[in-house]
Amino acid sequence: QRLGMSPAIRNGVRRARSPWVMTIDGDRQNDPSDAPRLLDLAWAKGRDRKVLVAGIRVNRQDTTGKRLASRFANKIRKFCLDDHCPDTGCSLKVFPRDSYLELPFFVGLHRCMPALLKRYGHETSFTPVNDRPRQHGVSKSDFMGRAVKGLFDLLCVMWLVRRTPVPERGTE
Repeated sequence: QRLGMSPAIRNGVRRARSPWVMTIDGDRQNDPSDAPRLLDLAWAKGRDRKVLVAGIRVNRQDTTGKRLASRFANKIRKFCLDDHCPDTGCSLKVFPRDSYLELPFFVGLHRCMPALLKRYGHETSFTPVNDRPRQHGVSKSDFMGRAVKGLFDLLCVMWLVRRTPVPERGTE
């Protein structure tokens, strides 16, 4: 049974045994050769630190419509959530397993991880990664479906961010 990206990520992270997790799309749009660089960036900050390193897709291989819709949605999300994430749709991410499991789960969480982890006291870092044409599967969402879901998720995450107390920062 296909449950969608957020439940799939949640199931994988729950089953992972490593203290760090990396996510990558199954359609092969992300280039696995970028993975070691993301790990290096995360671990350079300190393996015991709360950090998210996420990719920013360069030379997007999607249709013009998808690229424009994504650019528009990212601008709105950045303005509303102040997460400084230029490309929340890139699935290539590295983060501590336990940090992810502390987040409130909802379908759409994969698009809001930077904002929520930032609110939970994590440092976020973004780096360019290769984007390739989709090799497997088909997109499960159209523009209107994605826009409606995205707007609802945005409103919910705005509420969560405003209702989540800022964690105390220890001396590190």
